Amino acid sequence: MGQAELTKIKTMVGDYRQFKLKFIQFVKHCQQLARENNLPEIAVDEIRGNAATWLVMDRSVMVRFGLVLAPDGTFRGRIDFDLPPGPGSDLPMTVFSLYFDRKGNMLESASDAFSNRRIIDEHDVPYILHRFLHKFLQHLT
Repeated sequence: MGQAELTKIKTMVGDYRQFKLKFIQFVKHCQQLARENNLPEIAVDEIRGNAATWLVMDRSVMVRFGLVLAPDGTFRGRIDFDLPPGPGSDLPMTVFSLYFDRKGNMLESASDAFSNRRIIDEHDVPYILHRFLHKFLQHLT
């Protein structure tokens, strides 16, 4: 393996680490929001690997983190909010996905480039949770 490949590997691992830290901050802010505002209908569990299990209105929701490649060749973080597989299905149903850049700015898609909301800002987390809950309730009906 050449030095160029090793450098690329280190860069990708470093990117993953940096994006995962933002995901962890987001989950911590969600935990804090639910606790401080007495929202027992939203129970945010600890992160295990790249995922956390939440209990939202008596339904289990898997919140998973990953990276996606943007059209410009840079990475974006992606957080999927998934319901468990339903009857006759082996795949979870994604009810909401959000993307974020290296600075933690929330993006509408992997190709989006700007946002004034940040997943790591405790003041923006209620907005993000509201968007998730809106999509969540749409999938229940």
